[in-house]
Amino acid sequence: MKQSSLARLLEKHYNLHVRSITHVDEGVGGEVYVVEADAGRFVLKGTPQGAARADNEPHVAEHLARQGVPVAEYLRTGDGEWFVRRGKTQYLLQRFVEGKVYAYHEAPMWLLPESARMLGKIQAALAGYEPLPPVFGQNHFDFLRSDAPRASYMKTLAKAKKAGDASVIADVEFRLSRLHKTRERSYDYTRFTVGNTHGDFKIQNIICGEGRIAAVIDLSSACRLPLCMEVIRSYTHAAPEPDAEGLRAYTEEYLRHAPLNDYDLQNMPYVFRDQLLALDFYGQYYNSKHPNRADFLAQARYATGVLRWLEEALPGILSL
Repeated sequence: MKQSSLARLLEKHYNLHVRSITHVDEGVGGEVYVVEADAGRFVLKGTPQGAARADNEPHVAEHLARQGVPVAEYLRTGDGEWFVRRGKTQYLLQRFVEGKVYAYHEAPMWLLPESARMLGKIQAALAGYEPLPPVFGQNHFDFLRSDAPRASYMKTLAKAKKAGDASVIADVEFRLSRLHKTRERSYDYTRFTVGNTHGDFKIQNIICGEGRIAAVIDLSSACRLPLCMEVIRSYTHAAPEPDAEGLRAYTEEYLRHAPLNDYDLQNMPYVFRDQLLALDFYGQYYNSKHPNRADFLAQARYATGVLRWLEEALPGILSL
């Protein structure tokens, strides 16, 4: 939508007199604008209507705020609605939170334990919330060990060779050479600690003040899943130089605020590795027609980098 149309939308539904609108981000999942208005500074998010779990975002945020978790404040329209729907897009308005957002692997030392603590607090707070939509069940763990990932990679490899994408070819061949590892273990979904969680808890979704977390943002992926998976994933996103000892310290800090059982802790690095191995992010890139499909390629390359780290770190993790 044009910015002039967005300004009219904000005036009509939120009674905001808009001074400027700056388009700050647009990916495969939606678009984000910073809005300067007489009443202050805001963030306007646009997501595709019907996007999985996105409708829960303001409700989950309200619940977390009541439990003392710092989140952005979402605003209702004059009609009391959370979303304004136009065409295939739904818009959600929140107050701007001042602070700094760090990139992958750029967390300062104080932020790592604070991040672990915050994730534990979020999951503990959401334990009292109604069950959120599950991301997957036992069928997903069965998929990891199936023939489907290899078949997908073979198709992707053919597309990469046709396109002459040498770096993608190397990454996919690396993944194929390790894919047999996903059959070495089986997982029982019912033995994991499964609960409500942020769903995309990572360093880019944490706004930082001076030595503190000012707000956790983007709750559009809030869901139910094995909680240990978000623990190890958030650590690998944040740590400047991830290592086994750092993961141990991060997990111990998390456990002071939310529980995991022995099955979670024993399987956490393996299930994280196997998920990264089996999911063909490169196939998403080649199959997508989205104008920002390069996001899939960036995600795929990042995931392969994490896989290479995990392969080296796994013996040290298991010895802790």
